[in-house]
Amino acid sequence: MSGNWNGSGYSGSGSMQNGHQYNNSHGSSSHNGRGDFIINNRDDHWMRETTGRMAVNDYKHSSHVSAIRENNRRAHEARMQQDAINRRIIADERRQQQALNAERRHTAQVINQVMQRERNLEMAMARNSRRH
Repeated sequence: MSGNWNGSGYSGSGSMQNGHQYNNSHGSSSHNGRGDFIINNRDDHWMRETTGRMAVNDYKHSSHVSAIRENNRRAHEARMQQDAINRRIIADERRQQQALNAERRHTAQVINQVMQRERNLEMAMARNSRRH
């Protein structure tokens, strides 16, 4: 079984292609460098088998393409979901921060009021002590 692959095709009396041995004496096949065999062969059996294989490859290709599309759609959906979750988290954090700030403002107001009362009391006591 001889056969060399020189990039442009197979030569030799019998060559291995895709795990099958073919007899190239009827014609020739060449390779276009893209993984497709271009067939110039009068051997009906080989033509039928190869054409069938091409149809299978086309089918596989189309199912791969739709699988890739489906995968991309799912990935896009997952990203959108993640974005929505992130937006909710950010909104929650913002609400928490606003609540904290409101609490801090309220606490500061209470402290100011207490200190103001204290100053008022001190001034009143000072006035009282001067009066007596």
